[in-house]
Amino acid sequence: MEFQQGPKRYQWPGGARVALSIVVNVEEGAEANILDGDKYPEPVDEMGIALKRSIRNYGNESNYRYGITRGAPRVMRLLEKHGIRATFTACALALERAPQLAREIVRQGHEVTSHGWRWAHQFHMNEEQEREYIRKAVASLERSTGRKPRGWLSRYLVTDNTRRLLCEEGFQYHMDDLGDDEPSWDAIDGKPIVVLPYQVDNNDMKMWAEPSYTPDQWLKYAKDNLDWMLAEGEHEVGMMSIGLHLRIIGRPGRIWALDEFLGYAAQRGREGGPGVAEVDWPRWLRAGDHLVCSHMSAEPVALLQSLAACAQLPQPLHLMLGVPFSQAAAGLPAGCELTTYGGMGSAGAIAQKRPVRFSLLPYGRTAAVYEDGAWRCDVALVALGRAPDGRLFLGPSHGAVLAAAGRARHVIAQVSPHVPCLPGAEWPAEIPIAAMLETDDGPPSLNDAVPGETQQAIARHVAALVPDGACLQVGIGSLPSAALQVLASHRHLGIHTGMLTDPLWRLVTGGAADHSRKGVDVGVAVTGSACGTPGLYRALDGHAGIALREPGYTHDARVIASQPDMFCLNSALEVDLLGNVNAEAVVQPDGRWRFVGGVGGLPDFVRAAVRAPRGQAVIALAARTRIVARLSGPCTIAASDADVVATEHGVARLRDATLGERVRRMLAIAHPDDRDALAAQARGLGLS
Repeated sequence: MEFQQGPKRYQWPGGARVALSIVVNVEEGAEANILDGDKYPEPVDEMGIALKRSIRNYGNESNYRYGITRGAPRVMRLLEKHGIRATFTACALALERAPQLAREIVRQGHEVTSHGWRWAHQFHMNEEQEREYIRKAVASLERSTGRKPRGWLSRYLVTDNTRRLLCEEGFQYHMDDLGDDEPSWDAIDGKPIVVLPYQVDNNDMKMWAEPSYTPDQWLKYAKDNLDWMLAEGEHEVGMMSIGLHLRIIGRPGRIWALDEFLGYAAQRGREGGPGVAEVDWPRWLRAGDHLVCSHMSAEPVALLQSLAACAQLPQPLHLMLGVPFSQAAAGLPAGCELTTYGGMGSAGAIAQKRPVRFSLLPYGRTAAVYEDGAWRCDVALVALGRAPDGRLFLGPSHGAVLAAAGRARHVIAQVSPHVPCLPGAEWPAEIPIAAMLETDDGPPSLNDAVPGETQQAIARHVAALVPDGACLQVGIGSLPSAALQVLASHRHLGIHTGMLTDPLWRLVTGGAADHSRKGVDVGVAVTGSACGTPGLYRALDGHAGIALREPGYTHDARVIASQPDMFCLNSALEVDLLGNVNAEAVVQPDGRWRFVGGVGGLPDFVRAAVRAPRGQAVIALAARTRIVARLSGPCTIAASDADVVATEHGVARLRDATLGERVRRMLAIAHPDDRDALAAQARGLGLS
């Protein structure tokens, strides 16, 4: 007995303040019944009827049967929704008679402990009878689940022999003690056993036995219990248990209270401590799972590193990395299949080390494939930021992960206070987070690329095309950076882009961009991601003048086309004499393609921009060897969608031009040393 708080004798894993034990009692089918040789029917009845005659109580039998037929499926679905691994204290006969439930308990990875052979009292048994009763229960549960139970919970009344017999039979813990909130050790004849506390005051039986709680009252009591123990948990070790019964909590009028409590407990866990020290991947993953990661500047690097370090990782796994910026995924086991949106970011480098599948999905469709159910997500891995008020936000790249997470079995998050919290990206409260890894990681730093003379020459041609009041979408790289520097003297520019970078943001801070002439989202810069220096992330944190939006909005043709003077500036690997664009792959000496780019949002913006009033879609690139007669790699943008091509030698307007006009205009902006050869190739192809 301790009246003064002192240092804890030990800590829960991950620094948690309270251990929460969800105990599901499976008694239905093992209760007293004259068909099983009992003198009287089961006396524990929701109606309070305890018959003292040797007749069947059909009403109570059906009430218990309900626990298996309807209560169990509800409880199992709810536990899976919240990612809870519970302790199922099962009467062995009950699982023998409900083999489907036994299989589902095992499939979901729950623990099965023994609640006796039947739901019967042991107090009237002598030592040999009780020993046989225990052994019979163990043998039956092992047959039903394939596992020997490690713990024991009696039907309340035990004997002087019970704990000693459990020690002799090799049990590791005993749950019949109501005398503490903290686990303790006991030892009998030198054999140790853990005594786990079991809190009957939180039991859902309180909604059955008179005077009974309503579900609201039970929920409030459970929440209050948790809150108090969390407060004490700073100085004391505590374990809270919630005892449940399929026939009680499994009713529609009660199951909601458990759902709300589990969500509340998860939220309090996120508020009250550092989350998990390590992710228990075997708990959350199953062989064959499809994992979807947040990407770009929101790549969950710590989670990928943790995944790679897991020695017992279920395999195979299928990971959608999107556009990775790190090479953390390169260290995953060979049984992890990787998919990316092409070779952008670090994907091309990862593909040099291990197989990577490349998706040709246009970026505007990346979220829709999960919303439509065309693509599967079992587990979402996300990097989140935490605001000072405790709210969680997506990292500074929206992507498809939110749509995927809404349909995932589990969401695993890494959370850092150093990740900026952008308006439009608050984590939805209705999507629960199963496990949270606290980190100090911020988003990756991407510095401005320094433009050379060629890029600066291209930038001057491009800038001349941009009117005041234009709405900008700009890619990343030295060439777009150079063009944006030249636009510093423009006024009333707007931003609607897939990626917001330091050069774009400088147009805002320098007064060139105020978004005042946008057709929609007036006064706000809309982006799908923010990628840049630490200074950019600090500036955007909580900034009311920016909105981080999903691919279905940033790349939506109707939204883009509604922006007057929409101006899209992107680069490419090569453009042919007709205007076909390759932004995906280069040809290696052996003739094979090496993917260094991707489809991305290029088709979305190019096609939509030309539908906007006075809209333009510019492909800018250095001329030497990159203006070609015929593409050597894949065609990302067809000639029929081509609008404007710019090099250091000028601008070629291709929209609505004939084949011959296109060839002549492209030859005019090709490198002078390449023009004769290109013209000869054009004649050989019948293009002129």
